Amino acid sequence: MMDIATRFDSEHLRGDVEFDGLALAVDDTVLTAILHCLFTDRRAPEGYPLPDGSEDRRGWWGDCLALDPDDEGYGSLLWLLAREKQTEATRRRAEDFCRQALQILVDKGILRRFEVQVSFPRDGRMEILVDAESADGVRHRHALGYPMESNA
Repeated sequence: MMDIATRFDSEHLRGDVEFDGLALAVDDTVLTAILHCLFTDRRAPEGYPLPDGSEDRRGWWGDCLALDPDDEGYGSLLWLLAREKQTEATRRRAEDFCRQALQILVDKGILRRFEVQVSFPRDGRMEILVDAESADGVRHRHALGYPMESNA
């Protein structure tokens, strides 16, 4: 598995591509795959209430190329929680959204297994702990922050 390397900035809660000189850096670790799965916006299901009241259901541009009409798309629905209150119900939904997003890595043989725990360490921040075992048996543990607009 080879991807364009993605660096996650936990202080500013964002990711960006990495460069190797003037070229894009490549990465063969599971971290980049995990970042892409969790932080790419999956298209919201029809009829799902959107947080900003718009009609924009988002989604990854590559979903329009899907050959299977039943394919739910790539990425996660975490973006739907950005304006939610930081409650136990929201935490459970976030864990479900993370599991749904990461399952493709098991289905494709990149991970053997994974576990996800979500917490709200402070107002405006969701913390996602991913504990995974890659196909080669190596254990990976990553703590990733995700912004929440408010706990109002």
